[in-house]
Amino acid sequence: MDKKRAACIFDLDGTLDHVECPAHPRIIRGRTTDAYISARALDILAEISMGIDIFIATGRSEATIGEFRRNFNGAGIRVAGWILEHGAVLPDRPEWTKTVWEGIDFNETWDALERLISDLGLTIDAVRYRPDRKGSILLSGKGALLAEYLIDAAAPILKGRFRTLAGKRKITLLPKKGEKWMAFAENYSATHRIAFAAGDDPDDLRLLCNADFPLTLAGASWLVQKLVKQRGGYLSSLPGHAGTEAMLGEILARLNGKEKRSAPLPGLRYPVEEAEDFRPSRREYLDLLFANAPPPNALDDPRWLRQMVEKLGQRLVQGRKMIIEVRMRDWGGEIKSLMPLLEILVPILPEARWRLLFRPERLGGENLKCFGAIGDKLFSFIGAKGHSGLSGFEGLEGRFSAPGVPGSPDDPGEASCSLWLYDHGDDMGHLYDRAIPRRIFRHPELAHTWFVNPMYLKISGAPLWGKIPRESKILAQLSGRRVMMA
Repeated sequence: MDKKRAACIFDLDGTLDHVECPAHPRIIRGRTTDAYISARALDILAEISMGIDIFIATGRSEATIGEFRRNFNGAGIRVAGWILEHGAVLPDRPEWTKTVWEGIDFNETWDALERLISDLGLTIDAVRYRPDRKGSILLSGKGALLAEYLIDAAAPILKGRFRTLAGKRKITLLPKKGEKWMAFAENYSATHRIAFAAGDDPDDLRLLCNADFPLTLAGASWLVQKLVKQRGGYLSSLPGHAGTEAMLGEILARLNGKEKRSAPLPGLRYPVEEAEDFRPSRREYLDLLFANAPPPNALDDPRWLRQMVEKLGQRLVQGRKMIIEVRMRDWGGEIKSLMPLLEILVPILPEARWRLLFRPERLGGENLKCFGAIGDKLFSFIGAKGHSGLSGFEGLEGRFSAPGVPGSPDDPGEASCSLWLYDHGDDMGHLYDRAIPRRIFRHPELAHTWFVNPMYLKISGAPLWGKIPRESKILAQLSGRRVMMA
């Protein structure tokens, strides 16, 4: 028998409260916009709290939950614990925030961001929320593109220690340990298990993933809706207050009946906010950067190109000694970005050998069980955009290897250069924010290493090299010239 107490965890904005005014409202006053909880939702929540411990997990700070406390107390709702600022603050356990900020000077980071915003002349308010925030950094600025520009410019300050949330009006910077599920697991899991969890945004995903029964409503993030469906949870067909009341009614019905549990899914890739296949604002920002990217400083001269190829061949004994290493996460969809890269480089260096290094993920491992399957894709792939594959080049089969994949040819040895096709911060580390807006980024710390943006190759639909012959551009890039600056 489970000795832990059952807990029910709720997000606030977009889950319990909404900006639309219901028929019988309870107001939540805000700095610029008021929100509302329906009287019916409070009544059901009060009944739920009589049979199970309720926790609130929100992005709000302690200074902005006063109206919620007042309404909850007035309705007789008992709250067992508050998780604030996306998991960075627990009011009853201040030592948790010290753990979250370990190794980070809070005031120094704030000051550096304020100086940066001032130096760049950005219309971002870095002062308003500072007194309220104890474990995170909240800035105010209109427009998602402005937020993305600041996030990229602030990379040397953030140093890969933060995850970022970019909204229409606010920019949130969170230490990596500041996360709702982690806050609950580290502070309450010894005494409680999550019987129910309800949320609507990606920062609720890990709570929903680890709850016995997850719930959400129409209008929630598509990732949240997908997860709840996968786990057999409850997805209300209604949005807003009606959807909230339906969710709460489902919890009450299960408490009064027989509580059922769902098996948790394997953990999501962290940080969960970046699991949206790039934030919409990040995609818009990248599209803008790519559209405005100037061509590289390379000579558009066939004679120069021939001379470069000849010199390169001479240095590499006609290219046979060159080993090009390509690193990527998994195999499934990476063919979409690998093929354009190979189609550029193979004609220039047909004698080089290639080593494909994969970092398998939970959903990509089945694609790496046999090297033959990789070879089939490499040499027969014909893409929607006219990729002809590599079938026209003889003798390439023996020049590719994938160490660790069954049936792979022998590892060719030490690489001459390394090309990274990574698209996630876990792989790029502190260079992620600097590298991701560029088409090609030369690694500032590792010699002969370049990051080639796979998301650009996959989603932009535009030629990687513009109108300048692509061969001259790739050779120029391998000579160390940068193609693009953010």
